[in-house]
Amino acid sequence: VIPLIFMGLTGVVFFNLFMFWALERTTASNTGLISALNPLSIAVVSFFLMKEKMNFRQIAGMFVSLFGVIIVMTHGEWQRLLELRFNLGDLFMLGAVLTWGFYAVASKAAMKYVSPLKSTLWGGIFGLIMLVPFDAASFYLVDPDPVFWIAVFYIGILGTVLGMGFWNIGVKHVGGTTSGMFLNLNQIGRAHV
Repeated sequence: VIPLIFMGLTGVVFFNLFMFWALERTTASNTGLISALNPLSIAVVSFFLMKEKMNFRQIAGMFVSLFGVIIVMTHGEWQRLLELRFNLGDLFMLGAVLTWGFYAVASKAAMKYVSPLKSTLWGGIFGLIMLVPFDAASFYLVDPDPVFWIAVFYIGILGTVLGMGFWNIGVKHVGGTTSGMFLNLNQIGRAHV
């Protein structure tokens, strides 16, 4: 039960809090670049807590992935890197990245006892239980239209349930460090937003 609670705390509560605080205070470009450190965070946390070792190909893959994200984010114009300005939001995004490393380790530990889908379910339930007391008093909907419900379905079912479920299946089969190598593939879509 402890790894499932920790999944809710790290992957649902702290990761989202840090990411939304970051997005309120920094640019999408900075957020994208910093989130490219997710594979490194997972590898470091996995190394220290789970004694997972990285081989040369994994380390090289991390750097190639990070390099690719930088190329996409800067549109190949290196001077854009010099124009980046860092701020408090960037520190929050670093917190989100570090938190995701702990989530990956917690999910690997949880899946020794339950399936990837059950770990996703219970991690989400524990995270929701932790968040509800903070949001219940101020939560309300103002004239939700069909577009709102489509967005809720997309984010809630496709982006969260399926996304997290597939992520946890990957972590169970290949481990957090190897799974982390694929995280930066989602940056390509975000880079053009």
